[in-house]
Amino acid sequence: MDDSVQSPEINTFSLAVLRDRLLPDLLQEDEANILYWAGKGLATRESLTSITTIEVYFNRAGFGNLKALAHKGSEIEWILSGPVVLARLTERDEPNFYLEAGFLAQVIETLANVGTETTLKIEDEEVHFTTLCEQAIDLPI
Repeated sequence: MDDSVQSPEINTFSLAVLRDRLLPDLLQEDEANILYWAGKGLATRESLTSITTIEVYFNRAGFGNLKALAHKGSEIEWILSGPVVLARLTERDEPNFYLEAGFLAQVIETLANVGTETTLKIEDEEVHFTTLCEQAIDLPI
């Protein structure tokens, strides 16, 4: 194997080491809050203009396969899945996906120009996010 080319397995492993071993040790009990706000900060530096560009960004960033499932009034339901998510769920009893949640909150806040918050729950080897907006928004899914 050519050492200059990394396989997806190596990238998944390195992500899991950083996100699920190193960061929890460094951030300890503040991990969820710091990563949520870090995700919001990261989103402010990106120019994402639609649900589709958000989904593509998640894949390119190595967060996993994001899909917007439903949009009703002031809520957007998302699902995050794929090999990266599965590897992280396998690596750690309670992996932290607050970086991704904060990112979603901020990017929707920027697109819709309304205050938002994103919550998450892990079910069946997937991460389910709900983005709650202060008022109904009009974003095509």
